[in-house]
Amino acid sequence: MNRGLFFKQRAKSFQRYQPYQRQQQYPQSLESKIKIAATLTSMNNFSIEIKSVKLKDELLNEIKRLFNKIESKMCISPTTWTFCIRDYYPLENALKAKFGNDIEIKGIPTSILGKMNQPSPKIDKGCLDQIDEDIVKKLNDYQKEGVAFGISRNGRVLIADDPGLGKTRQAIAICNYYKKEGPTLIVTTVSTTQGWANEIKLLIGLEINVKKPLLNDNYAIFSYQSLNSKMDDLKMRRFGSIILDESHSIKNSTTQQAKNCKELCRRVKRVIMLSGTPLLSRPIELFSQLSLLDPSIVSYLDYATRYCQGHYDHFNVFNTKGASNLEELDLLLRKTILIRRIKGDVQGQLKQKMREVIFLENIEEIERNKNNKECMAVYKSIESSNLNKDILDWYHLTAELKTQAVTMYLEHKLTSCNEKILIFAHHKIILDEVENLVKRLNISYIRIDGAVQSNSRGSLINKFQNDINCKVAILSITSTNAGITLTASSTVIFCELSFNPSTIIQAEGRSHRIGQTNQVKSIFLLAPKTIDERIWSMLLRKQENLSKVNMVADVEFLSNTIESSFDCKTITISPKSQPKIDVYGDDDLTSKELDEIKRLEDEFLTLDYYP
Repeated sequence: MNRGLFFKQRAKSFQRYQPYQRQQQYPQSLESKIKIAATLTSMNNFSIEIKSVKLKDELLNEIKRLFNKIESKMCISPTTWTFCIRDYYPLENALKAKFGNDIEIKGIPTSILGKMNQPSPKIDKGCLDQIDEDIVKKLNDYQKEGVAFGISRNGRVLIADDPGLGKTRQAIAICNYYKKEGPTLIVTTVSTTQGWANEIKLLIGLEINVKKPLLNDNYAIFSYQSLNSKMDDLKMRRFGSIILDESHSIKNSTTQQAKNCKELCRRVKRVIMLSGTPLLSRPIELFSQLSLLDPSIVSYLDYATRYCQGHYDHFNVFNTKGASNLEELDLLLRKTILIRRIKGDVQGQLKQKMREVIFLENIEEIERNKNNKECMAVYKSIESSNLNKDILDWYHLTAELKTQAVTMYLEHKLTSCNEKILIFAHHKIILDEVENLVKRLNISYIRIDGAVQSNSRGSLINKFQNDINCKVAILSITSTNAGITLTASSTVIFCELSFNPSTIIQAEGRSHRIGQTNQVKSIFLLAPKTIDERIWSMLLRKQENLSKVNMVADVEFLSNTIESSFDCKTITISPKSQPKIDVYGDDDLTSKELDEIKRLEDEFLTLDYYP
């Protein structure tokens, strides 16, 4: 297709969603309105940035003279200054008094300033003396710090340590400190209920009946899904503490399970949330967790506007899918309810992960498949009336097209090494074919997916961990990315990608966690000219946003990979010598055309299409 024609069709087809019109160029006149934005830059300081592009010299000089009167001033650039938080209101009042209606200040919400101005609660490890000695002696030093932090926040805390750092033990210890207030309700995912029972037995020696949780005196363990049918019984019982494990499960406050959790947490004084990935994709997902722990921190409107670029779109719908002021959000969370440690900070012996992207080349099914080409055309033109469905259809189609290539690579891998391997996939068609392969190769294996009952998972995990002959674990990426330990393997293969980078990191954490002595290697199998390339690009962009809230450590970036190719015809692996395939089909677009495509793609990637 002609490059110019392709670009015109792409821009034209997007008009129904985001009208685009070339802006006429007029000579810029000097602005008389002063626009200023304030942002927190540290626990004690904030910055003022002059947003007006063309400002009269006399106005700019007046602003500078006013800034110079503030004792804590520091000039970073001609348009950016920093000040101490205690000077925020005096400075704001002085600006308004001086310029009146000629100034527009995008300030820091009052509730946020109030929280930041409050002295931080003292963290005293002396509180550990009031926790059962059998529990304390099983805690690492950083876990003791986490427990003391949670108690200093009056038992309302979000522990967001990396997967594998023992958040479960910290939560049990905090609840033990408040044990005189009543029993503890634990709400977790279906797959981890038995794991919680096992951890309580290990720490305290209590046997927990998972099937009849209300019969237990001190701890009741429920899954999020089972709450709805038990709400009446739970309301009748007086709990002292609630633990919400994998708290990102309530990221959408409109779901029934989020409403159930809110109702239960309203009745107790202590709420401990646990999640290695409390923020999966965008900042709005964090608000339901934040407001449940402390609704006084910030209102929904202030949060959405300040941290999610909240605005009314052209359909008059309030859009909260963006991200803004993320460094400030990180400061606010750490000041109030969040504690987060990464593996590199607390577990020096845990080696850094190694990642490899392998492109499955020469897949004939992809080259000749008409439906795949039509899916690519839909993506390029962004003209579908139901993008969510089209994306999921393409996701499923990609699984079908790459299944044979995936099994060819796995056969090559399994027959050339004798190590234990974790194999993740999403679609049943790939999981089934991988299982058929290991059966044909006569390799001992386990399979855990959504069809496996939670009470059966423990025996399967023990088999993989302790049986030297069990070499392969076939795992559903959506059902087994959290709550299980599989450190017997140091090789993790992803046959498919998830739409969330946090899900991938959680899945890697099944192997890369405390107890792992080898370097973990993750391998991602991508099929060129399919949705794999688009998902991979999207994952990298999402991680950029997450990193600004310190929810992704530098070592966790998926961009830190090496690339190679697996030729499905010659069954050989070689270093990647050619650049990644250009999904647009035009490698010499003008810079203006590329900028427009980037803008359209950014709009497209805000859609919710999680499998």
